[in-house]
Amino acid sequence: MQSWYFYSILLICFVATSCESPPKEDGTSADGKINYRYLSEKICVCAQPSIELNQTLEQLKKNQQMEELMERLPEAEKTFKKVVVCAENVLLNHSKEKLRPATLKKVLTNQCESLAPRLRDDLIAKLPNQ
Repeated sequence: MQSWYFYSILLICFVATSCESPPKEDGTSADGKINYRYLSEKICVCAQPSIELNQTLEQLKKNQQMEELMERLPEAEKTFKKVVVCAENVLLNHSKEKLRPATLKKVLTNQCESLAPRLRDDLIAKLPNQ
C-alpha cells in the first residue's frame, strides 16, 4: 500500500516537472521566452512582399533587363522598409527577451527558404536586440 502511494506521488512530481507550458497566442511560452520557430514563421509572412519582388528582380537581372531592374530598385527599398517595420512589430509584441540573432538566422533559414540570404541577413541586422 505504501509503495503505491509513493509511486503515485513520484509520478505526479515527474509529470508536473516534465511538462512544458503551452505557448500563448503570441507564441511565447508562459515564462516569456522567445519561440524562434513562431517568430520566424511570422517574420516570413512579413517578408513575402520582399521575397516576391526580389524574385522578380532576379528574373530581370537574369534576362538582362537592366533598365527595368533599375526602375524597380526604389520600390524594393520601400518594400524592404515595410518588411522591417512588420518584423519589428512582431518581435516587440512577441517577447521582451533579448533576441539572439544567430538563433533567429538558423531557424529563419530553415523555415523561410524562399527568403534570400542577403535579405535575411539585412533584416536580422535591422531588428532591435532589446
